[in-house]
Parts: sequence; C-alpha cells; structure tokens
Amino acid sequence: GKTIVIDVGLRFGGDDSGADVVGPYLDYIQADTVDLLILTHPHNDHIGGAPWLLRHFPVKRVWQPNLDYDSFTYREIQFLIDSLGIKNESPFAGQVDSSFNPLFLRVLAPDSTTITNPPSSTNDYSIVVQTLYGTNRFLFSGDAEAGSETRQAHFDTLLKSDLIKVPHHGSLTSSTGQFLNKVKPQWAVISVGRRNKFRHPAKTTVERYQQLGVNIKRTDQDQAVIMEMDGTDFWLKQWRTE
Repeated sequence: GKTIVIDVGLRFGGDDSGADVVGPYLDYIQADTVDLLILTHPHNDHIGGAPWLLRHFPVKRVWQPNLDYDSFTYREIQFLIDSLGIKNESPFAGQVDSSFNPLFLRVLAPDSTTITNPPSSTNDYSIVVQTLYGTNRFLFSGDAEAGSETRQAHFDTLLKSDLIKVPHHGSLTSSTGQFLNKVKPQWAVISVGRRNKFRHPAKTTVERYQQLGVNIKRTDQDQAVIMEMDGTDFWLKQWRTE
C-alpha cells in the first residue's frame, strides 16, 4: 500500500506529535515509507511533528504552500527536505494527482492568485485536498478560513464530500453556511486539543453542522478518529484503547 500523511501536529516542550502520535500510528499500520507528506500551512500545530517524521521515515514527496514563513520549525523542515533530496511541490487549486490511482487527490486551494494577491491570513494559504476513491469523497481542509472557502465555491458540486476534516479546528472564521451547503458532509471530524486556549470549536460552528444533520467526531472527546473506506462505503473504526 501507499501512505499519505496530511499535517503532523504540534511540537511543544517535550511533546512531539510526530514521535508521539503519527510515528506510532504508521508503525501500527505497518507503513515504512511516506509517499506524500502534505503540510497544509506552516503553523506549528500542523508542522511541528514534521522534523521528527522526516528524520525517522523515508518521505518521497512533500506538498506545502508557495509561502515563505519565518519560524525555526519551518526553516528546519526546509533544510531537511533539501538535505534529504525530497521532491518539494506547491500544488494549486484545480490540480488532480493520479499517482495513487485508484485513489485521486483533487486540490481545491490555494488558488494561484495567492502569488500576486497574498491572503492576509496564513491560514488562507492552506492546501485543501479532496481524496477521491470510487464514490467516496473525503475533504481535508487545513486551517482554511472564509476567504479560502469563498474562492473554493466555484468548484460547486465537486465540493460534495462524505466526510470533512472541519476547517481551522471549528473556529468562528470557517465553515460558512455557503461552503457547507456545497460540501453536504455526512460526517465531520474536528481536530482539536482539550481545553485549548482558542476555545475551538466555536459553539455556533458546531451548531451549524448539527443543524445540517452531520455526524460529528471530535478528537478532544473521541481521541483518534479512524475512517476506513472501500470505494463504495466507509465506516468508523474504533481506535485501540489499550
């Protein structure tokens, strides 16, 4: 099989999501190589674990936004990509990657106008990618906010997805009604830390999903959320609790 990793979580103090979460899960599924690492945008809670991953697993390709960012972790990642000779790409909306056929990756954001018209928020550089496998559609939206969601609207019915990784941890600035009415998800997964200082997810955002009858899973309450799919159906798999 092939392995795609989308974001690697936080590194803070002695905690490293690469070593503590992503690495053990890759071992659990017996993945010895990461074929594609997608770093949706360069904030520490999304790329913090990437240096560990790059040092401990062979990574073939990296996707990251076309953006220069000033942080120690970001520079460390660029150094590792260069020194390890990893293929480094910045995809734009409209691209479809077929290298994982029969699974396809459709890029919905950022669009190429970010080069000439930079968004005010780093979050709106987020790589948003939809996985297509048979009839299954999963949408991974990084920290995209309302500006990015508006630019994605032209994809219209292509946005429809069975599951959405809720943009920006369920913040007030994402998951607009217009966007959700196009995505029409059955399931929403909110990746959020317990008692986080930003108080994500916002109550009104959660209610917006509930009003649409969406099944919600939250990592602060449900821990790891694992979905399996076969191209027709998909199902929730309980993470081992031992």
